[in-house]
Amino acid sequence: MKFRIITVGKLKEKYLKDGIAEYLKRLQRYATVEIIEVADEQTPDSASEMEELQIKAKEAQRIHKYIKEDTYLIALAIEGTMLTSEQLAEKIEQYALPELEKLAAQPPSPELARWQRLAERIMPQIEGLALQDPEGYEEMKLWLKQKARRWRESVDEGNSPLMARWREEISQLPGFVEEWG
Repeated sequence: MKFRIITVGKLKEKYLKDGIAEYLKRLQRYATVEIIEVADEQTPDSASEMEELQIKAKEAQRIHKYIKEDTYLIALAIEGTMLTSEQLAEKIEQYALPELEKLAAQPPSPELARWQRLAERIMPQIEGLALQDPEGYEEMKLWLKQKARRWRESVDEGNSPLMARWREEISQLPGFVEEWG
């Protein structure tokens, strides 16, 4: 999951910067977090309501440059409702999980689809080899297990839902349960 926090103005207080850095260090184990600070407009002390609206419009333009079309936005404002960490987690789960489910339901990438087609073509040949030449089959199975173990180690970090599903399908193949389970 990726979070992009866009703020207006820069933090000046060291204790706040240190607190945010510590929180981000902990959070980045679970998600990618990017903080973008856009410049704030100087507001005169005696600004009229119209001037304040114009200033907010300029700041909004700066913020808008960093918002992608498919981004889900949550506005955090001083005037807003304070949420506990648990409440914020619920909100994120409420909006993020349906998006992750949509992502998992998408058709596989061309690369994954190519591997799936290859597996579909190869499986009958492997099953035929198991019947015709059991020794050759066992030798090939051992070689495939070694390759599969290396492949698994290379994709375990940052595993996408599609890769997890593909790995689960592979684990159901005869002789692979020990390696993938």
